[in-house]
Amino acid sequence: AWYAPGAAAAQMVEAIVDDQKRIFPCCAMLKGEYGLKDIYMGVPVKLGKSGIEGIFELQLNKAEKKLLME
Repeated sequence: AWYAPGAAAAQMVEAIVDDQKRIFPCCAMLKGEYGLKDIYMGVPVKLGKSGIEGIFELQLNKAEKKLLME
């Protein structure tokens, strides 16, 4: 269980260094996404030379939104 985390970290570094703008699941501070602010949560992000360049907000149904807010 040591290879996968290392390989994922290496891919993230490569995406930043090479400005690949790839999408990764990442822990990021939310600033209104999902109706949440000033909280870190695992979300899909675009990684490039500036680090996190965008957060993709997934469409959640009512039940999923309720579970998220609990």
